[in-house]
This record gives sequence, structure tokens and C-alpha cells, in this order.
Amino acid sequence: MKSLLTSFVLSLRFGPVQQYENMAIIPLMTSYPSSDFLGMREAINSGRLIVSEVSQYGSVSALKAKNKNRSPVLLLCGEEVKGAKQNRLMNTSILLKERAETTIPVSCTEAGRWSMVSRRFDESEAMAGPTIRAKVLISVSNALKQKKEYEASQLAVWESISDLSRRAQYQSRTSAMSDIFASKAKQLYAFLDAFPYLPRQDGIVGFFNGELVGLEVVPRTQVYKQLHQKLVKSYALDALLMRERKPDPPSPIEATNFLSEIAECETEAYKSVGYGWDVRLDIPGFVGSALVDGQQIAHLVFLQRPKIWKGGGNDRPWDAPDLEDYYSGLHAWMRRGRSPKKPVAQGKELVLD
Repeated sequence: MKSLLTSFVLSLRFGPVQQYENMAIIPLMTSYPSSDFLGMREAINSGRLIVSEVSQYGSVSALKAKNKNRSPVLLLCGEEVKGAKQNRLMNTSILLKERAETTIPVSCTEAGRWSMVSRRFDESEAMAGPTIRAKVLISVSNALKQKKEYEASQLAVWESISDLSRRAQYQSRTSAMSDIFASKAKQLYAFLDAFPYLPRQDGIVGFFNGELVGLEVVPRTQVYKQLHQKLVKSYALDALLMRERKPDPPSPIEATNFLSEIAECETEAYKSVGYGWDVRLDIPGFVGSALVDGQQIAHLVFLQRPKIWKGGGNDRPWDAPDLEDYYSGLHAWMRRGRSPKKPVAQGKELVLD
């Protein structure tokens, strides 16, 4: 796996640096061969990918995906689907098998609703930003090590969406992440204009305030093209809500050094929910994963680790051992005054009250 990752990273080429306000992007291109697969948008819009609740009762942490296509379908970690009993995001990247039904691990992104609005899910225009996705990557990696499950910290996702809501000064009726994106649509369109898709682009290196915060590559150009605007918006919302300063454009040298670190990082592989292997990656200050199918990489992502978790009067690393206790208390507070029939935490189980 390590040699495959190294050769893939060395195949990446940079496009011209793009910058708007406090956010910058270096486009990535690669000639590395990829397997044949579709993206979520194309598959759902064609009616040949049906994502639904696992049963009439539903499960907060799982959905059912029925792929009727003759090709696999790529679902990215952090991509959101809307509808059914509540909106969800993908806990990990998955290459769904063709003509098969798969149970996929997810997290809720709409804490204030548990009621059926549609039988099927639609693709959402929102995608979780780097901060939320980093927390999902960290918690799933921990769960894989401990119990070989693709389980994310649901409480961390809810708290992060709540923090987005506070910083955006917008309160969604159902605490939906997608509503926060919609509330900032005008500002986000300005970012989309500043970071257009380039011919043959397959990914990005993202910077906030001059600091490298993430890397994303989908080495199948027609699939990445469908994802580009959604991915840019996911970064842009985080950048928009920090608004610290407008630095000088980043140097490609920093991105080159980052790729060198990735090429040398240690790997830990787990059998994926769909095709291939989910390879967990870790370098100082960053958490990552690669979805590997045979000798080809379908998706590579690295995100900056959240630097500090502030709670209980002390600053601690975000993934401190007592984090879940803090989130349990926070969620109990968030529940006050809200409607019933929404997911709540009881120990390590998510149930409906």
C-alpha cells in the first residue's frame, strides 16, 4: 500500500495558485490511472442509485444504498444526502459495488428532525467542511482500531454543526447543516467564482489564512468535476466564518513538502464497506485516508487536525479521552426545549426518545 501511495502522490501536478479573501487553493492534476466509477450526483440523478432508510423505523447511524448501475459508485467521506427521516453524511469514502445493495455507515446532520419527508434521499448541495470531516476521520479511525467499525462520533458532528450555526449567526429550525450553507449562499457564490474548475483538474490543496488545511484528490476527472463546486463550498464556509486576515498567496513549495510527507507516511488498511481497502493515514498535524481498489486509488484526503478543544475551563487536544463525556453533557443541554423524537445518546447507543 505504501509504494502505491508514494507513486500516486508523485504523479500529482500543480495548477496556478488561486486566492480569494482568506482562502487559497492550489489545483491538482494527475495522469494516474483510475478505475471506472460514477459519482453520487450522476448516480442519484439517473435514478439508478437509491439511498433510503434501512427500515421503516430507521437507524441514525446507517442507510441502505442500492446501486443498479453497471459501474461502482463513489461516495465521499463528508458528502451529505437530504430527505427521509433526517439528513446524513458519509462516515467514510465507499466504492459501492455495482448491482448490489450495501448498508453504509453515516452520521446525522439534522439533529432537530426525525420524521419522514421522502422515501428516498437526494444528493445535497452541502458537504461537511474540513473541521467536521477531520473530526469524523479521527473518530472513525479510532473506532476501526478499537472495534473494526466505521463509527463516527455523532455528538462531535452535532456540536460542530452547532458551532457553525453560532458563528454564522443563523439558527436552522431543525439544526440542519445544509440550512447554514443556504443562509450564506450569496457569499459562497463569490468563492465559487474565484475558484473555478480547471480542465483536467482532479483535486485541491486548500489554505486558510496562509496555512495548509487540507488536500483532496479524486483521480477520475469527470467525477471530480461534479464534486468541485461542492468541495470548494465546504472549504469556503469554514474560511468565511473565520475571516481573520488576507495573507500573501501560498507557495507551491509548501504543498510540495506536504506531498513528500504523505509519500512517507505509515499506512493501516481495513476492509472497506464496498470495494477495496480503506487505508488510514497519519502525519504530524494531519489525519487522512485513501480508498484503494486493487492497484488504483479512488480517493485521497488529508485534513488538518483540530488544534484545540476548549471545554470545562481547560484547553485539551480535540481527541482527548474525556471528549465524549463533554459532548454528552453538551448534547443534554442542546436538547432542552426541542421537540421529541430525535436521536439522543445513551451510553454508546443512539436511540430515539
